[in-house]
Amino acid sequence: MKIDEIANNDNRIMDFLFDNNCIDIKIELWDGRIKRLKCNKYYGMKEKQCINSEIGDIKEAETSLFMSEIEADIKNDGGDVAELNTIKSFVFYDAWNEHIILEILAESIVILD
Repeated sequence: MKIDEIANNDNRIMDFLFDNNCIDIKIELWDGRIKRLKCNKYYGMKEKQCINSEIGDIKEAETSLFMSEIEADIKNDGGDVAELNTIKSFVFYDAWNEHIILEILAESIVILD
């Protein structure tokens, strides 16, 4: 299963688990099965009441406003933004109104289970 198969299929975000440098997202599929998305080497997450929300599109981008915020924070702390070169923005949209319900900045997302 690929991440785009999670999108637009009556699937719901059920829960999050933070573990070291990863976020596990529990997804309930339309048929009741549970899948977990593992976000590796995450830098940040923004969510807007996404628990129990149906997932519409999931888009992956090299840049975003959220990533710009993280980059500014790193620069302000005297850090090297080169560490963000491998980070992508994964944006989850609501199934019904195209609002962003979740954005995760991470190196990759893999589907477990």
